[in-house]
Amino acid sequence: MRPAAKFLFGRELPKRDVKVDWLIQSDSPEPQARKIESETGTVYLAKTNRSASRAGKVLKHLWDIANDFRVFSLVFSNKYDVIQVKDKYLGALTAALAARLTGAKFCFWIAYPHSEASLAQARSGFAKFRYFSFVKGWIFGFCLYSFICKFADVVFVQSEQMKKDMAKRGVDEHKMVPVPGSVDIEEIDTILSNLAPPSERNKRVLYVGTLMRIRKLDMLIDAFSDVLSEHPDATLDFLGKGEHPKDEELLMSRIRTLGLDNSVRLLGNHSYEEVIKNVSNSAVCLSPYYPSFILNSTSPTKLLEYMAVGRPVVGNVHPEQSDVMKSCGCGECVEWDAEEFAAAIVRLLNDPDSAEAAGGKGRDYILEHRTHRTMGEKVEAVYLELLGKKLDSASSPLS
Repeated sequence: MRPAAKFLFGRELPKRDVKVDWLIQSDSPEPQARKIESETGTVYLAKTNRSASRAGKVLKHLWDIANDFRVFSLVFSNKYDVIQVKDKYLGALTAALAARLTGAKFCFWIAYPHSEASLAQARSGFAKFRYFSFVKGWIFGFCLYSFICKFADVVFVQSEQMKKDMAKRGVDEHKMVPVPGSVDIEEIDTILSNLAPPSERNKRVLYVGTLMRIRKLDMLIDAFSDVLSEHPDATLDFLGKGEHPKDEELLMSRIRTLGLDNSVRLLGNHSYEEVIKNVSNSAVCLSPYYPSFILNSTSPTKLLEYMAVGRPVVGNVHPEQSDVMKSCGCGECVEWDAEEFAAAIVRLLNDPDSAEAAGGKGRDYILEHRTHRTMGEKVEAVYLELLGKKLDSASSPLS
């Protein structure tokens, strides 16, 4: 489960007297489907496994689909005001029908252009199972644009750019509500309060996120080669993994080709607490988004986490990232170019006081605009407006 969704539906909305029932599948093995009761709602957990085989993965998806069909029995035994589906396409079709049968409002939340991404990976050859990726992308797109968005009362999207992109595909822009990325500032501050003062920040540069080839992160390695010419004691760390072994193989090959084995490290996945610790212990954090249709509609979460920790950022021009960085001055926003990234990193390393001041501006921006609590208020206002009610002091999100 994505952290923002967990916080919003598991913590923030229940604080606002919203009861939430869940139809989800566990990430850890579950030998049987089961029900978990809580004060804030009921969790209907699907059976699952962690099999790496094709048959095992197919079985896992079938169990998840079967769990989604429980919506039909639930809507007649519970009076739901809203049925909310996030990033599930077949499940959204059953939920939309269940909403129509009972008069509940149906909302869909899309955090990433899954259809377009699957098709792009199939065409580029990056997909592990190319033909499966192509079929999945086509089915998701057909379901999304032909049915889900037409039936939905509200479509939550990840960014203003995603709203524009989907409007071009025929989705009514008046029913789309952008809910950009946000952070759990309380959790981040709790982690930071338990850390010793940074001792290794020095000239450490950090990237956190997926290492998928579609992001073309070898550009950062080329850029860092130039950084080392002025700061030979600097280091670059990557926190994250790819979806395919070749993702990391490509980066390691570039590291070896440039002779950067002692300066650039791939550290793999870490717990959230370790990620925040690593961010805190870095002099400069990187937020690269390769200019493409797929990535332009995203809302960069790692950028926000860097800012929440108060670290200066080097990022590139990107519809949402550019607006955020330029509005608060949290670092350097440059073009997608190795030389420009290198020059921006060097400028921040050369002037630590200005870099720290930029990091402070980023944190101030987060506190005012991008906490989970702020996003929770926005989503609650949408639900209340759908139900003919109004949230005190909130403007209409659907106007």
